[in-house]
Amino acid sequence: MRRTCPSTCTLGKGRSKRFENVGIRRRAVEGNQDAWKEDERLWRRRDVVGGAAALGVAAAWLTPQVRHAEETERWFVEATDVASEEERRAWMRTKQKEILLEERRVEQAIQEQQRKKEWMEKDKDFATTGIGALGAFLLVKEWTESLPKSVQIIPLGQEEERDNAGQRMQMVAGGATLSHPDKRNRGGEDAFFVSATRQGAVGVADGVGGWANNGVDAGEYARTLMQLCKQGFEQGEMEDPYQILRMAHGKTDLPGSSTACVLSLIDGEVRAANVGDSSFRVLRDGEVVYSSPLLLHAFNCPYQLASRKHVPFADPVSKADRFSFRPQDQDIIVLATDGVFDNLFDEQLVDMVDGFELDDSASSASACASRIVEQAQELSMRPGYVSPFAVQAREAGVLPYDPARPSDAPPSTGKLDDATCVVAVVTTSPGRFGIGSVI
Repeated sequence: MRRTCPSTCTLGKGRSKRFENVGIRRRAVEGNQDAWKEDERLWRRRDVVGGAAALGVAAAWLTPQVRHAEETERWFVEATDVASEEERRAWMRTKQKEILLEERRVEQAIQEQQRKKEWMEKDKDFATTGIGALGAFLLVKEWTESLPKSVQIIPLGQEEERDNAGQRMQMVAGGATLSHPDKRNRGGEDAFFVSATRQGAVGVADGVGGWANNGVDAGEYARTLMQLCKQGFEQGEMEDPYQILRMAHGKTDLPGSSTACVLSLIDGEVRAANVGDSSFRVLRDGEVVYSSPLLLHAFNCPYQLASRKHVPFADPVSKADRFSFRPQDQDIIVLATDGVFDNLFDEQLVDMVDGFELDDSASSASACASRIVEQAQELSMRPGYVSPFAVQAREAGVLPYDPARPSDAPPSTGKLDDATCVVAVVTTSPGRFGIGSVI
């Protein structure tokens, strides 16, 4: 402890008082400074808390705004990442162009959909109109096809008047068929009928062999067709051959198809209806005075009848050729399938008929028909024989053949097929009628 000299203390009382006052002031100042520092610390703490609160409020207010901007104007938020104002504006212009282009694409897509809708409505109306027009066309076409062809009147020279006093014109007929050698075990595909009812009717049919590839016997269709023709004629339902054929075709509900030729004598007038490549010849005084034409789509492709149930687009009966002529006493009508006329020329047919002693009986007519089919099939297998079929094939460009060079001809130019023939004699001799038959 430091000692103070008494003299010094006494002498310095006044100075000590001043020192004491200075100390008090110093302590006061120091106290104020501490207070100020404390206040400063408080104010700083209050500023920090207030700033944090202000920042919290600002953040709470800005957060949804930023989210909204991100959802609706994301490109604007992205623009804040661009360094300069010029780049930002360029970027915003680019984005605006993209938005406009997108809007235009959307608008164009909407317009395109609208146009498609309008076109669909128009197409619907057009289709409805077109279907209606097509339906009307098909109905008219069906109605037109259902109309039969007009009858061809065949003038055969001087016509004889019928003797109304007692003589009656009658057609006496008989037929025969000879099947292809490969088809004989199942009866072949040709058929015919002969009826002596009233003034007589005959018919032949040739089943189309192509059905065999599908396991169908076209001969069954042909036989049923002829059987129905015979029944229709004999039961008095009708006499006209076209009507008979039309009725029989409508009732033949079988798979298969066939050509057909039907002929009848009605009130001294011969009428005929033919569909396909079967045909008939009229022989008078040793010559053919009429040969009926073939009804073909193309060479060796005849018109044919079939059930619409099995062949929806089959040829209609209305396509049949129809003929009419007035015969004379002792006229001979030879009705046959293509198996006969494809292998026999008319001159050969006349020679065979003239060389056969025909009388007014069905048995004689049947014997003559048998001779004709046998000769036709024999010629069809003769090597080097130039048949009518070969001539027709050459004319159609199917079989090139030069008559001047017979060595170029193939070994056989006949057509081996089923052969069916019906020979009918028109007579006025009373009481001598044919025997009805169907094969």
